[in-house]
Amino acid sequence: MTSPAPESNSILSLPDDLLMNCVARVSILYYPTLSLVSKSFRSLLASPDLYKTRSLLDRTESCPYVCLRLQSRENPSWFTLCRKPDQALTNMKKKPKPSGYVLAKVSIAHPPPLQSSSLVAVGSNIYNIGGSNPTSSSSLSKFDCMSHTWSEAPSSPVEMFTASAGVLDGKIYVVGSCEDEDSKSLKDTFEVFAYNPKEGKWHQVIMCDYTDSNAYCEIENVLYSVDKLFYGIEFKWYDTEVSRWRRMEGLVLPGTPTHHVRLANYGGKMAVLWEWEEEHLTYSWGGDKKKIWCAVITLERRKNRGIWGKVEWFDHVLTVPGTCALQKVLVATV
Repeated sequence: MTSPAPESNSILSLPDDLLMNCVARVSILYYPTLSLVSKSFRSLLASPDLYKTRSLLDRTESCPYVCLRLQSRENPSWFTLCRKPDQALTNMKKKPKPSGYVLAKVSIAHPPPLQSSSLVAVGSNIYNIGGSNPTSSSSLSKFDCMSHTWSEAPSSPVEMFTASAGVLDGKIYVVGSCEDEDSKSLKDTFEVFAYNPKEGKWHQVIMCDYTDSNAYCEIENVLYSVDKLFYGIEFKWYDTEVSRWRRMEGLVLPGTPTHHVRLANYGGKMAVLWEWEEEHLTYSWGGDKKKIWCAVITLERRKNRGIWGKVEWFDHVLTVPGTCALQKVLVATV
């Protein structure tokens, strides 16, 4: 029998540069699990140098972040998609093999209040337009998806109400009503401002109508949305050539969704998260709970036949209290 390997031969005994090079090659989907190994790993995974190494090695990935409000009066909780270790299944004939994806909670000290329509992701950061007051504010806060910390960013030049934000060409476009200086009431039109993260500056753009961006996403210059039907979730896309919405072919997700279905551009694919209440699911101390489901859909544009969707995988990724509300899904690049 051979003696156990000494501690000096463990992976943590490797030189820092070599260890960082190894971890940088691991998929970001395994980082939540790696953070549980030790304090040293948690520190390494929050290091900016690790993500610089990932960039140099061309290992950057799209990473979904999910914002949930577990209780109505609580600040939101954040989760990220991760891979769980492979597990053997005992009854494969009755149960399909799970995808292996789950939502892992992100530890964040003092997350700020927010409204879901004011959250956007650019690069490795998530921006919250609204700061401490989600209904009226000019402030801007930034969530670093590498270190999982919030910080303040330059404020908007104008106080905005009912703000909704989106991203185009790496710039953040914010639509919101503004107060009329003479009447002290809200203007009927909406101001549009663009924030350039690279410059750290705001720019006024145009006036336009307000729209909620929660249940929409843009992928390769095509706008997608969903219809919640009795028998499942149906997808549609906006055809700019004929100026109307069209049904996506070949795809309807099963289940009966509740109020919240959220879409996001997941590296050219579509990430879909939705709530699915099941009456028989109850906590041991009473009260309903529901499941959060996730699907990743590949998209194909066929000549003269519209856009077809194919489910790459879908699975139950988290069980939450019945009071939980799915707020937003954002995809950062880390």
